[in-house]
Amino acid sequence: IQILTEEVGHVPALRAIMAATGARLQLLVPPPTSATTAARLAALAAAGVRIRTLSAPYVHAKILVTPTRAFLGSQNLSSVSLQDTR
Repeated sequence: IQILTEEVGHVPALRAIMAATGARLQLLVPPPTSATTAARLAALAAAGVRIRTLSAPYVHAKILVTPTRAFLGSQNLSSVSLQDTR
């Protein structure tokens, strides 16, 4: 499973699913800009998630690729984007 996202997100349940996926998950994100984001990424890495950072070019798109499906969009993996009407 491969995910390109602008932010890791504030939803603990989503991060738990990502951590449970472990080494099957490849995550590409911008470099962390806060201690909170760095801690979230460190926790995922400790769970075996393979994390790479990309500082340039800036990519706003979100991409999710699984063995059977692919998603390309712009919705952030945050509580505001996932639960509110944004």
